[in-house]
Amino acid sequence: MENTEDDICVVGIGNVLPDANNSNEFWKNLMNGHSSIRNAPNHRLNSELYYNEKASELTTYTRLAGTIDDEVLKEFAAKNKLNNRPFHRLFLSTLMATREAIEHLEKTLLSSKKTDIYMGAMVADTSLYKKSFLNEKEFYRNELKGKQKTNYYNLIAQYFDYNFGEYSKEDYAYASYTLHMIKHELKINGEIGIFDAACASSLAAIDHAVNKLKSHEADLIITGGMEADITPKAYAAFTCVNGLSRRPAAPFDSTTDGLNLGEGSVVLVLQRLKDAKRNRNHIYGIIKSISSSSDGRSSSLFAPTKNGQVRALTKAYKKLDKSKVRFIECHGTGTTLGDQTELSSTGFVFDKYKIPIGSVKFNIGHTRGAAGAAGVLKSLLIFKNSIVPPSPYFKNYIDKEKSNNLFINKKAYQLEPISSGDLIGVSSFGFGGINYHLTIEAIDDKCLFKPSVKKKIKKIAIIGKETCSTDKDIEKINNWANYNIPPISIKQKQIDISHLKALNTVSLAIKKLGVPISIFNAEKIGVISAIPTTIQTAFNSFKRTSYLEIVHGLTEISSDLKELSNKRWSSFDKI
Repeated sequence: MENTEDDICVVGIGNVLPDANNSNEFWKNLMNGHSSIRNAPNHRLNSELYYNEKASELTTYTRLAGTIDDEVLKEFAAKNKLNNRPFHRLFLSTLMATREAIEHLEKTLLSSKKTDIYMGAMVADTSLYKKSFLNEKEFYRNELKGKQKTNYYNLIAQYFDYNFGEYSKEDYAYASYTLHMIKHELKINGEIGIFDAACASSLAAIDHAVNKLKSHEADLIITGGMEADITPKAYAAFTCVNGLSRRPAAPFDSTTDGLNLGEGSVVLVLQRLKDAKRNRNHIYGIIKSISSSSDGRSSSLFAPTKNGQVRALTKAYKKLDKSKVRFIECHGTGTTLGDQTELSSTGFVFDKYKIPIGSVKFNIGHTRGAAGAAGVLKSLLIFKNSIVPPSPYFKNYIDKEKSNNLFINKKAYQLEPISSGDLIGVSSFGFGGINYHLTIEAIDDKCLFKPSVKKKIKKIAIIGKETCSTDKDIEKINNWANYNIPPISIKQKQIDISHLKALNTVSLAIKKLGVPISIFNAEKIGVISAIPTTIQTAFNSFKRTSYLEIVHGLTEISSDLKELSNKRWSSFDKI
């Protein structure tokens, strides 16, 4: 397929990932078959409080995760004179990765009229939730007022100030503020935006970035994904659905039984091909296509469907030659159903081709908001080095019949010399049935490109609208919208109020269309919504889980406080 001047290419890469503080270290770990999965540090997951082989609502049966060493971020903060700010992992790891990605692009940054930043992220920095614990002092003040134990209050206040006072500058903790601070640090202009498409968030952000560049609404875009949620809340949530593995995850292997949590930031710098050539920037690869689909009405939030994934893959290769595909970086979480479904869908689309596959989650865990970007980074490095890193853990397929011609290499697999036009595919699927697939094309220094055909911007018509409903209206949606939400889920606040309002509002807007939505092509109906990243349900689940530490801490001050702190802990909604 010929290249055009408006093809979007990657001109900068950077990362901070478990045991890898830059892309060179990341590649070295990949080639060594190194797994960064180990027990999370005790200050991030107190094993005495949260670890239990049998697990419960608040505990986990595994402590495994891929984590970034605190000292790495503290050293970076000191070097860049950022010690006067709160210690926020999301901000520091993403800024550090961005510094690497733009290291050789100073002239390009200066010459670009507009540089945007779009990142995938599922949650805010965990410090935002911790900051809310400062407000707990008021509860104890009221409970102890007029009682003989009022002398305890000063000790309680000191406990909260000492443990959570460092998070008082809450602005820094928002994911969007992380991007604002990066923009400030790098002295660049342009828009910023956070994209949440569950575990496909970073590919959703890249998709938006590609469209912005193709429409010439930006000259340079910093994009990728970031994740820093290795917390008791995260463990508890994945334990509730039995999604975690008790051992290092083995994607697609018959022994796999779940995923490992991971964290980190991956940053890619994108530019139009014509501009990259003019600036003489190194081109790691061209983003040739990126497509998405939905599973539609699947049986469960966590049950992916083959048909949904096949649609995304098929769309991605509609205009491409599948015989040119040299490697597929799969989503490959390590969950049994997820891996079986992905093997089936990928094998179906590539049934005639013998292609190596792999998953970076074996090396660093499931980095959720950064997962897709980590796969893209690995793929770009494969093109750079003409070799597929090993998956030394692999023995037998989880479902051999579904693998078809796909294979996993236990040892490093030398590719034939990479030539212009060769392709690598990257899949990233999110719970709720979100499917993304991105293709990268190799390019050589002598590549030619032709002028782009400018498309006229079509006018957009608003054909339905509705304002946000009141709290009293939310229970009505089950009566006619057919969402099948169990009434107890609403009563016990297991679904966030903002989600229910969104469902109700959209349903009413569709109802007011005047035409049945069934007349539209279901595969071409998209859902894009603005949503607060700090939804109340997330706050509640974090508080209920993490309050065990406070009960433990206050009881150490005095055993008299155990009953009172337990009373407070039990007041939070169950997960």
